[in-house]
Amino acid sequence: MLRCRVSTSNGFVAQIFLRLCFTSSQTDSAYGNGTEYAKSYEAVEAAIADALYFDVSEDDAKNLVKKMAILLQANWRDALRKQGLSGPALAACTPAFEHDRMDVALRY
Repeated sequence: MLRCRVSTSNGFVAQIFLRLCFTSSQTDSAYGNGTEYAKSYEAVEAAIADALYFDVSEDDAKNLVKKMAILLQANWRDALRKQGLSGPALAACTPAFEHDRMDVALRY
């Protein structure tokens, strides 16, 4: 299991993680599937805008987005290897962690 040690007293970190790593029909229809930079930027901005619903300031949200992206980028491969993935199975997971949304998040 990939564990990120960015903590907050609410669910905002989960919101960031879901927006950065997983596509869903709701996210895709609203923000695109991560293949276009503009849509990726909008997805990350939407996560930051949602911070107010979790009592997180915009500045704190931007910091959390960047911390989450840094932790995911640095740890996802090792976390999946520890779960037994390697070779083609590990490579198949790459698009979930290396994409435009993550690039946008790393720029905050």
